[in-house]
Amino acid sequence: MTDTEKQRNIDLQEVNAGLMPEWKYKVKWQGMSEEEAKREVAENSDEGVEYDDEDDDTEEDVNVN
Repeated sequence: MTDTEKQRNIDLQEVNAGLMPEWKYKVKWQGMSEEEAKREVAENSDEGVEYDDEDDDTEEDVNVN
């Protein structure tokens, strides 16, 4: 593995551990501008989690003795 590959892997591990912002990784390794990278990260975080509120109205049977 080259030094470049090692550094990229270290940076990716830091992103996954929350030690480096994802946008900074994208600027450094994917050639994005800071503005592009921040916008993409924001868009992805908005789309990442969806909640289904329909199940909230159902009642569960609970036996209390």
